[in-house]
Amino acid sequence: MYYKENKQSKFDKFLAGKGFYAVLAICVLTVAVATYLTVATFDNKSKPKSQNSQTSQIIENTSKAPITSQPAQNVTESELYSSGVQSQTDKEQVKVPNTVAGYFVLPVTGEILKDYSDTVLQFSNTYNDMRLHLGLDIAANEGTAVKSAGDGKILSVEDSKDFGTVITIDHGNMVTAKYCGLKNITVKSGDIVAAGQAIGEIGTVPSECVDEAHLHFETYKDGKSVSPTKLIEEFLN
Repeated sequence: MYYKENKQSKFDKFLAGKGFYAVLAICVLTVAVATYLTVATFDNKSKPKSQNSQTSQIIENTSKAPITSQPAQNVTESELYSSGVQSQTDKEQVKVPNTVAGYFVLPVTGEILKDYSDTVLQFSNTYNDMRLHLGLDIAANEGTAVKSAGDGKILSVEDSKDFGTVITIDHGNMVTAKYCGLKNITVKSGDIVAAGQAIGEIGTVPSECVDEAHLHFETYKDGKSVSPTKLIEEFLN
């Protein structure tokens, strides 16, 4: 009986002294540990998948999706270049027409009224004098269709005091041609034309108006005037 009372007395003295704070600290630590374990368990369950897991899921979903493609749209050359810089893929999808003439022919069929001459003077019925003739005059009735001598691109459609309405075409390989004295024009600057495509009709050449109706046809290579017939021979060879 005395032992129990003595033991109880020592315990009471322990609690009354520093022992109280020791017991309190143990209790607080226990509660803190329990709270930490509870929160950690909850975070593990609610934490989103890692970035690698999300990437793997996206790749898997993409591989299951059907692959579709759309055909390239046909656009004109002017639309292609007016739209600004395009990606390489877009450029590969767009087919730009070939503007280099593969062959060269006369724009109309008819008698040669006056041949090309850059050295020998020829008589002008309109001006009643002698002068060089840097073109080929091909007889054709007014209204006859004038065709492009080869594949090319329309550089300009202009009115000239001496030659009437003139269409200039770039035929590639440094070759350009002027179709003079036309009317009822069917093309405009920037258009792509094919060999044999109608570009207008025979009209009037003011500086050669005394002569019968014809096409005044001039050709140039590397910027220099050349004979249309010789140029055609070069293409044929």
